[in-house]
Amino acid sequence: FFNFARYGEGTAILYILSLISLLLAVIYFRLLITREPRPVAPDTVAYVAARPEDMAARRLEFQAVKPVLRPARFTPGTRRSLGRIGAYVAVLLIALWSLGPFYILVNASLSTTDAILSRPPDWFPNPITFENYRTAIQGEEVQNAGGSSVQGKAILISMGNSAIVAVATTAINILIGAPAGYAFARFGQYRFVSLSFWLLMLTRMIPSLTLAVPFFMIFRRVGLTDTKIGLIIAMSSIILPLTIWIMKGYFETLPANMERAAYVDGATRLQSFRKIVLPVALPGLTAAAIFCFLVAWNEFIYAILLTATLQSQTLPTRIAQFVSDQRIYNPGLLFAAGMFAILPPILITLVFQKYLLRGLLSGAVKG
Repeated sequence: FFNFARYGEGTAILYILSLISLLLAVIYFRLLITREPRPVAPDTVAYVAARPEDMAARRLEFQAVKPVLRPARFTPGTRRSLGRIGAYVAVLLIALWSLGPFYILVNASLSTTDAILSRPPDWFPNPITFENYRTAIQGEEVQNAGGSSVQGKAILISMGNSAIVAVATTAINILIGAPAGYAFARFGQYRFVSLSFWLLMLTRMIPSLTLAVPFFMIFRRVGLTDTKIGLIIAMSSIILPLTIWIMKGYFETLPANMERAAYVDGATRLQSFRKIVLPVALPGLTAAAIFCFLVAWNEFIYAILLTATLQSQTLPTRIAQFVSDQRIYNPGLLFAAGMFAILPPILITLVFQKYLLRGLLSGAVKG
């Protein structure tokens, strides 16, 4: 890619898409700001009290009309039972839709290549083998469609690169996003601050791929291509606006009286933020950190554009290399690598699920 990239055509298409996205974003923000509240209907009690003769006429009309009672098709108990059954069926279908691909991934990772490619497919691994995981960790020499040697190994190295990039990106976003979100939450009444926040959010309306090409050209000039540092900088820049947005929403839910009490005791704003606000905002910080980690761990476009060797490639790009010339040379290895890719996000989400839900829901309700 580094030698055969066609910058002119690609950037032209991307910037046309960017202009369209920005135009739609400006229209949306314009409608959001200038939208007028809907008129509220007059109070019913006051209206009836002001027109008692209308109420009397309505009463006579209702008395003249004889109600037509239709026999109920189902008893209340039957309706409750049917509703409960419908809810169970819906939950079951959603669970199958969500967990089905995961089961196929686990099943294929524990199966041999012949079992994976068999028709009809086997729904249970027979026999169960861990050879795919051994190959993913230790590696093997394979031949792609063109006949050249491909080293299908070092999943753990790419996994370590993903962990380093994700942790560093998360740390940078929290260190910058928390103070910035606090500033936007407490000083949002100033027009300049509010305008700065909306301009920051406007950058997220641009397709991420549009910024990938400029990042690549800049990093190529300064020598940051194919490095984890360059990938961390690029990912931090695209995730930071969303981190600030999450933290701003959470800080707006915290009462300012705590900070005023600290000011009375002689604390500065920085001290009150560090010793009072941050401990209270721990659920929001945890939710933002999990969000940053998951986005950085799963990022593919920037990783495949800015990295080329095993020393900097992340796990998603390494998995993409398992597909050579539109043919999967080792499907079992591909599924085993997929298991390595999804296990850390699943474990982190399960462990910090309580903090994640509390942080996101608290930031959604103001007051």
